[in-house]
Amino acid sequence: MQGQPGDFIGQGKTYQLNSANSSSTIYGGTGGIGDDSHGLEDAFRTFSVDQTPWTVDMYPANGAAFTVRTYSNAVIHGPGSSPTRNQLEISGDGRGCDAIHGSFAVKQAAFSASNGFVQHFDATFIQYCDGDTAALTGELKYDAEPVTSAAPVSALKATANSSGVAISWVNPASSRYRYTLVRAEPSGSPAGIAAFAGRNVYASTCTATVAHGLLTGHTYTVAAYAIDQYGNISLPVTHKITV
Repeated sequence: MQGQPGDFIGQGKTYQLNSANSSSTIYGGTGGIGDDSHGLEDAFRTFSVDQTPWTVDMYPANGAAFTVRTYSNAVIHGPGSSPTRNQLEISGDGRGCDAIHGSFAVKQAAFSASNGFVQHFDATFIQYCDGDTAALTGELKYDAEPVTSAAPVSALKATANSSGVAISWVNPASSRYRYTLVRAEPSGSPAGIAAFAGRNVYASTCTATVAHGLLTGHTYTVAAYAIDQYGNISLPVTHKITV
């Protein structure tokens, strides 16, 4: 990270913190990067990187999962901060802000399809502290990989029958492919289509499965994701069906 002259946090200096010169504590999940004051349950859905004595906080608004995009109009993270706003805070070496405005841009966010733990992460940030015009800029990487989107499945089909909903698809031919995740979410659900939302129907390398327990008369969106060797998740292929 680089503090411009006049930036209170960076003090006009350049910092390169990595495993060669500092230690770190990492908690992993889809919902944000936060400090390690969170309890174990929160650690399962957020992750923090504390490069002693530095802490990075990045949280998408409304508890949303990280996606590859820019999170603008970010405000300071902490007690009393609005969950409806993106939140950002970089502090350390005994220095912190009372107010922040800034943004962060997620370049890669890959999480385990089975438990949501972080596997690969890369994001840049720009932070203005307490109304300063000088910025602190930087990039946070955790085991970042060059591939940010896995090759998707194709030919997804879903058919209701007496046993449930029969689902089939074709796995990608990519050498990076490792397995396919299939989920079913009620259409129009506030959770939307995400690799960590809805009913977990299937996770393996076959090309067909049956979803049981879906409610008769309800409409569902079946979503299939391919996961590659780095843990990157493909864009979803979807099929809407009324049971």
